[in-house]
Amino acid sequence: MMEETAIRPARPRRARRRGAGCLGAVLNLASIGLLLLTGLAVLLVALLFIYPDVLRFVPGGSAWMPLGDVPLPPTAVALVLPTQPGAASSDTSPVGFPTLPPEWTATETATITGTPLPHTLTPEPTETSVRPTRTPRQSATPTATPTPTGPTPTPSRTPTPTITRSAFAYTMQDETPTYLPNLINNASCNWFGIAGRAFGLDGGPVIGLMVQVVAGDVVLPLVQTGSQPAIGPGGYEVFLDDHPIASTDVYRVQLFTNTGTPLSEQFGLTTYGDCNRNLVMVNFVQNH
Repeated sequence: MMEETAIRPARPRRARRRGAGCLGAVLNLASIGLLLLTGLAVLLVALLFIYPDVLRFVPGGSAWMPLGDVPLPPTAVALVLPTQPGAASSDTSPVGFPTLPPEWTATETATITGTPLPHTLTPEPTETSVRPTRTPRQSATPTATPTPTGPTPTPSRTPTPTITRSAFAYTMQDETPTYLPNLINNASCNWFGIAGRAFGLDGGPVIGLMVQVVAGDVVLPLVQTGSQPAIGPGGYEVFLDDHPIASTDVYRVQLFTNTGTPLSEQFGLTTYGDCNRNLVMVNFVQNH
């Protein structure tokens, strides 16, 4: 009896140990599987953050897809505002707002209380400016102008200036002589001489008069007015040298008739050793 009692209770203990061992193995496998799935999910999410373009191939779109790739459905947002109670049906405004009663605001009324000053102020004396009175200037008493007695003098007539009559019929024209570069031939600065014209009382050229030039003690040949048309009608030309010479009163010029009668006085000339003034222009005008 004692042996049977000792053997029977040992069997059920073995059965419970085997069942607990199988359940533990299944739970362990399940735990391992969950850990693997969790790690795979974390890895997949990490890959999606690194390579978001993969989401393009997900059916139905994704929040990570660009807006231009997936058309957005039209969305209508309506804002409904409360209608003001008691508003007339003819009001064209679609939105009404309730009218709130005015808020009462307390207004403080300041009360001015007169406070006596600690002492009495003494009024300062006001400076009164005295404006000086202008003394009227004494007017000068007009003095009577004496009236001349006797006959009134008659103003004398202003004499009209007259041209001084020369002793000769011809004089040198005003503002002459004038000095120019050689323009009457091609010799340029290799020519030096005197040229000019003779004019009558009517201002027209006079032809046939004789011009004489004296160079120092040498009397040059006579030349006739009108013999040098390059100067103009009534023109003449006297060659002096092949280069310009500076001098004062060395060269003298005079006008004669064709019979040798002097028509002008003898005029002394000033000349320059300058190629821009190697042509000395002397014109004669009739005086009377």
